[in-house]
Amino acid sequence: ICIPIDLSYKAIETAGEHLRKLDAPSSFSIQGDARYLPIRSNSLDYYYSSGVLHHSPDIEQSIKEIHRVLKPGGEAFIGLYSTQSLHFINVVIKAILKGNFRKKTIRKYISDNTEQSWITNDKKNHLTDLYSPRRCKKMFGQFTRLEFRQNGTLWREIPKIGTFLEKHLPQFLQPGISFLGGNNHIKVTK
Repeated sequence: ICIPIDLSYKAIETAGEHLRKLDAPSSFSIQGDARYLPIRSNSLDYYYSSGVLHHSPDIEQSIKEIHRVLKPGGEAFIGLYSTQSLHFINVVIKAILKGNFRKKTIRKYISDNTEQSWITNDKKNHLTDLYSPRRCKKMFGQFTRLEFRQNGTLWREIPKIGTFLEKHLPQFLQPGISFLGGNNHIKVTK
């Protein structure tokens, strides 16, 4: 059974349509909030969230809910935006150049100037937060096992010189820069 949950009705409607096309057995969608999952405790084998929880106004509560709903031994995969992302480093620099020097105003600038393509029912994500590897590991500390990695940044994502570098670097350097990963990938076991 697959249970898509999203705050947006449009997103769960779309997920339901995809599941029907795949003939997923006994699957249904729920409109709900990641901070208050309408799921019984200790009932899920697997939880997946990529590109969602960095929009939660209380990610710690969302993580507690993940822990609550997973069965003992259950696993979760979570993808969160990284503070080390070249894209977001560029956004932070723009925020500072526009006079945003405090953490709170930089955070607001990031939220106001990213995720423009994710407008659903005329509503835009009200928050986009970034997470360092250290903060991710701390937030998921209640789980029995944690695996963490960052996906690499491609050379072409570097403004101005990236395309040139990608064409002229030796083959073994072609994949990109792993320590400047755009996303944190967290796999945990309860």
